Amino acid sequence: MADTLTPNYGWVKPEVGASAATWGAKQNTVFDQIDAQVFANQQAGAPVGSGALWFTATPPANWLIANGASLDTTTYATLFAVYGYTFGGSGANFNLPNFVNRFPMGAGTLAGTGGEATHLLTAAETPVHAHPITQVAHAHTASQPAHVHPDPGHAHGASGSQDAHNHTVSGVVTSGTGLTPGGVADSLGTATTSTAQPNVYVSVAAAAANLQAAQPAITVNPTTPTGPTATGNAGSGAAHNNLPPYLQINFIIRYQ
Repeated sequence: MADTLTPNYGWVKPEVGASAATWGAKQNTVFDQIDAQVFANQQAGAPVGSGALWFTATPPANWLIANGASLDTTTYATLFAVYGYTFGGSGANFNLPNFVNRFPMGAGTLAGTGGEATHLLTAAETPVHAHPITQVAHAHTASQPAHVHPDPGHAHGASGSQDAHNHTVSGVVTSGTGLTPGGVADSLGTATTSTAQPNVYVSVAAAAANLQAAQPAITVNPTTPTGPTATGNAGSGAAHNNLPPYLQINFIIRYQ
């Protein structure tokens, strides 16, 4: 009975009843063909250097966890041929991509990194805002030290005036005929002048007092109760969490 072939890949199926040596050699050839085809299929679905999500701590065969580890360029020659030193390393070692505590992002710059798990806002990042102040009802009182206004000294001048007037004399000639040379002496009786009482005016000249100004300090006392002078501080300046909700799993990389 002649050999037959598999329907899809055309692999040899040794004839039944053939010698063991013949049958075994043909079967080994088939196994090699199967191995090559399965590997080719795997490469087509997940080529070396490709990545996937993995939900346990241990990766499957031919895969590594993408944790930034340093690998030998000879031992992992197939993967090194894909990555080179893209994710770090030099000489005899190259690095895997590191997805520990990181999210993937479409590459603007291949292997570029950035971002931060927590962030502290700068003054420039703080939104424009105002702090309203509510004034506390209060009053101001003022006090001034005791003081005097000194007088540098001054005088009062005076001027007077009196109405025009005269005084008359009244009396009696008691003897004689007149006062002529060689005449007989006359004798005069007693007489008095008339009393005149004209108005007398005394004016007082006003003298400037020139009181000096006293300028002691006037003290404005603090408010009662004390009014606010500044807004109070708020917040502690701590960084805020910059991560959205997440679930940590492993990223894995096919190396052969």
